[in-house]
This record gives sequence, C-alpha cells and structure tokens, in this order.
Amino acid sequence: SLWDVTQLDCTDPRGVRPGCQMTIPLHPVSNMPGGYGVLYGPADNLQWRTDRSGLLDVAYAAELGKVGLDSQAGWVAFTDSSGDWVFAHQFSVTPDAEYPDAGATVEVWTQGPGVAGGVDFSQDHLRGLFMEMEVLGPLIDLAPDAVSSMDLEWAACRCPGPISDITRYGAYTVPALTTVRQPIEAMARLAVEIALRRAADPGAPPETHSLDPELVVRNSTASVASRKEVQRPH
Repeated sequence: SLWDVTQLDCTDPRGVRPGCQMTIPLHPVSNMPGGYGVLYGPADNLQWRTDRSGLLDVAYAAELGKVGLDSQAGWVAFTDSSGDWVFAHQFSVTPDAEYPDAGATVEVWTQGPGVAGGVDFSQDHLRGLFMEMEVLGPLIDLAPDAVSSMDLEWAACRCPGPISDITRYGAYTVPALTTVRQPIEAMARLAVEIALRRAADPGAPPETHSLDPELVVRNSTASVASRKEVQRPH
C-alpha cells in the first residue's frame, strides 16, 4: 500500500493554534463502529467529533491519537480558521479493493504527549503540535521490478469553515456561499480555436472575446428587504 502523509502545523506563539481541524466524510454503510476506528489513544477522545451528519471532524487539542476511516468520498480537508485557510486532498478510492488497517482509506494522527506503538512522544525530540493527513492506497502485490503509483490532487483556498464538501470547484461551507461560476469549458474550447487559427495564419490580428459568467446564488446572500418611507416630523 502507498501512503501519502502530510503534516499540518498547529502552533502559534501562545502554544496550540485554535481552529485547526480535519474533516473527512463518513462511509454511509461503514464496517467501522460509528464510521471510524480508533488506532491510538482513548476511544472517548474529545477530538473525534461526529456532531455534523455524515462527517468526522477532528478538532486538534494537542492530544495523542489516531483514527482511521473507510471513507469512499475521495477527499479530506484541513481547516485553519485563524486565517480561514483550507488545505484539501482529493484522491480516488478503488471499489472492493482491500485497504490497510481494517479498510482505512484515510487516517488522521494528532501529535501530543503519550505512548503509541511503544514510542513515548513526551520525549523532547518527539514533541510537536501538528496533525497528519494520511491518504492510503489499496493493498497490492508487486512482482520484482514492478512499479505502482497513486495520484492525488492538492488544493488550498481561503474559505470560512466549517467545510461540508470538497469538489473540483472548491470547498463548500455552511452556509453555502454565493459565487461566480466561470464558463471554463467554453473558455478552453475558444482558446484552442484561437490557437489553431493563429497557427494557420500567424499574421492574423489579435482577437478579443467576452464570455459571460454565471452568478450562483446560495445561502450566503438574500434579497434586500423592501423599505417603507418613514415620514419624519418637521
């Protein structure tokens, strides 16, 4: 199995930076009790939160622990609410494949004092305030000289949390944000057409085109309430 491990710093000058959180979708028919399995640390660790339907939020509190999920959604997101930053991984899940750690496709490690796997993380050289975002590949058999690979997409944006979904167009929040959707496919098609015309006729004059975006109204905006003129006494 190939594993991608990313460490996310959770420090500030005062110690633990508040608002550091990892969000992973739960498998709707998970084989794990509650949708996730505790690999290290206490099962009742307050960092593991399932308050929001269909999601596991891991709110960093400098406590040692690790959870694994058999999530099938193909994304995991780290939120730093101190600056409204979101860092996300998107990846593919192979249906019916065997994954490590009882089927985990995603794991989250939270660094803190304590013992895990026979290692005492209270030692000075092992101390730190961070989370690990781990994306796991399926178990595979490799013949001699064979190779294997795993593709992931990394993305970052400014987006106020909490995160409820990640798509190719960005992070979805609660409430859903009103956005402007660019006509990406039409822009790409037009760019290719212009490039082909320029290749056929290098001396052709420059072209200018204008494409209309689409306003996507969601829950973060509302119509202005009508106002009545108020008669003020003179």
